[in-house]
Amino acid sequence: MRYVDFRDLIQRELRQNPSGLTWAELKERLSLTYDRPCPTWVARMEQEVGLARMKGSGRAYLWKVGSSEQTNIEWIYEPADLFEATYKQVREDYELALDAGRAVAALCAPLNPVPPDVVDRIKADVEGVLLLRQLQVHRKYSLEGARICQYSEGHKNVSIEIGCGDLAVGKCQADVLVKDAADNVMRDSRAERISEHHSSLAVLAPKVIRSTILRSLLESYSRSISDPNDELVHLYEIRDALCKHFGGEKSTCAALGISASEWSRMGALANAAPVEQGRHRGQHPEGRRAATDSELDDARQLAVRWIMAFADSI
Repeated sequence: MRYVDFRDLIQRELRQNPSGLTWAELKERLSLTYDRPCPTWVARMEQEVGLARMKGSGRAYLWKVGSSEQTNIEWIYEPADLFEATYKQVREDYELALDAGRAVAALCAPLNPVPPDVVDRIKADVEGVLLLRQLQVHRKYSLEGARICQYSEGHKNVSIEIGCGDLAVGKCQADVLVKDAADNVMRDSRAERISEHHSSLAVLAPKVIRSTILRSLLESYSRSISDPNDELVHLYEIRDALCKHFGGEKSTCAALGISASEWSRMGALANAAPVEQGRHRGQHPEGRRAATDSELDDARQLAVRWIMAFADSI
């Protein structure tokens, strides 16, 4: 690792935690391999980014950087394990991190008070990331906040705005870890999945901010999870919205590479099948049944594929 990479990594983590972290905590959070920090690098950071190390509890020293003032905007989301590893992104005027049920936006410059439009803009970013994550894992989530945390001279003041939503129910996922005779990791499906998901989030999250259509598609998918009794109704909203945007069925299928069989399958599931979750269940007063897991999986996969195709097109 180069010095500049080490410096930026430490600085970002400490900005997310203005109260300070010990070297042991930094090592664990950032997966650093060094037993001890390089004294030369520490000295440079003291000069360049204002790194300060002060006595903490026991024998440990707390690391802090930058000015004595810092503004963080924090939200609480559930389930806390929605992300398998910390997701981080650097924006123009803040750094965003989501992990273990906390979404933290560390402002690059302290603001007190924080203008409501700044909170709303960052919250829209957080919601966009969560909507995309929901698309990846098909889990409900709730978001509460925001808490505006002002740090000054080691003191923390918090103002709280409360919001609430549905709690989440998730499902487990089996992973594969393959090692050779020398104990070297040959394949780690969890690490591969995390890398793929984070790369996708990094590309798509800015598009959610810019595109009201993409956000609307994601919100329909979100409603299909939070309202399972009308799941196919909400998934069909995605087909309707795309059809309206592109000006018809043929132009939609051509623009997004949707086959005629895919298009018809969604229509058959949501409109024609005599299922409880469908759009026209009133036409089937007798013999109505719950949609099978296979039918719901088909509809979900189609919706996800179409949303991703639309996102790739903008």
